[in-house]
Amino acid sequence: MLIRPVVAYGGETWTLSNKSINLLDGFERGIPRRILGPVWENGNWRRRKNSKLFGRYKECSIFSYIRIQRLKWLGHIIRISEERVAHKLYSYVTDGVWQRDRPKDRWRDAVRRDLRQLRISVTLTEERKR
Repeated sequence: MLIRPVVAYGGETWTLSNKSINLLDGFERGIPRRILGPVWENGNWRRRKNSKLFGRYKECSIFSYIRIQRLKWLGHIIRISEERVAHKLYSYVTDGVWQRDRPKDRWRDAVRRDLRQLRISVTLTEERKR
């Protein structure tokens, strides 16, 4: 309960690559594995299986948690007034050419991909409860 919010602090603003998703998943599996320890089976100690670790807790993965936080933040940005800095930055369109060493993915791209994968319309973000 305490580890996930600390690890995912500020996660609503992250853009995650496949490598960073795999690292977060490995970290998430490692914590309960260390807390619960190995299993004594047939006279030998063995590591706990991932399916048993995830079956023990009724929580989504840390990547899904970060994705949900990102979509909540998108809804907040869209609902706030247009004079606020966060809304201005979200709706700002840059002119010109990207620098050569720019990041491969932008926050807006990651949010659009999340919306497309979950089949959610941006208009739903205007209604907080839905």
